[in-house]
Amino acid sequence: MAKRVFFDANVIIAMFRGSNGIARKAFEIINDSEIQIVCSDALWLELMPKSLFNKNQEEVEFYQTIFDQSEYANWDLAVLNDAKKYCKRLWHSCYGCNSYLDGSTFKG
Repeated sequence: MAKRVFFDANVIIAMFRGSNGIARKAFEIINDSEIQIVCSDALWLELMPKSLFNKNQEEVEFYQTIFDQSEYANWDLAVLNDAKKYCKRLWHSCYGCNSYLDGSTFKG
């Protein structure tokens, strides 16, 4: 069974630009037969809009090739909404701690 790997958008952008160690290492990983790259709608939304808007066909095709060769992880909207609520609570909690420590107050 292949190991599933989720790449950050910045890693894939580095692969497209192809000029650093991150890109070389990412290409090694993506070409490893023991690795299965996993993508999602979130990754697509991070990568594709700018290259589509700028009509950079080479970049669009590069990203699409990666998506086409990847396992696709569908998002469960209920889980996504729960994560957003959790992050908001966590942010308010952290902001409250910081405002307590620095003497400011939260007004949001």
